[in-house]
Amino acid sequence: MKNYSLEENFSELKGLLKDYFEARVNLLKAFILEKIAKVGTYFITAIVFLIILLFIILFSTFAFCFWYGNKFGNIAEGFLISAGFYVLLAIAVFLLRRPLFTNSIVKNIGSVIFDENKKD
Repeated sequence: MKNYSLEENFSELKGLLKDYFEARVNLLKAFILEKIAKVGTYFITAIVFLIILLFIILFSTFAFCFWYGNKFGNIAEGFLISAGFYVLLAIAVFLLRRPLFTNSIVKNIGSVIFDENKKD
């Protein structure tokens, strides 16, 4: 049985604690990196979805305006009707912005950051 002196024990304990804290820091870095990647993926997916949705709305608006122009003889009225619809839509989105956007975004990002049990 080898007999260690107090200094050797302290030195060994110091090395083990240093290794332990380095491992904990590396684990924390990996955890933060994973969460940042998930939040980034959420934002990129949301942006791509919004861009596609905007193109769908844009082409649908043009289709309506040209249909209205062919049916009733005035394309400008079709564009004015579309503009009025978007003004009403903008007012509705402004009034409902918190329940529509803020709460859902905070909830989704919060679930990504704080839910450790969720498996992807």
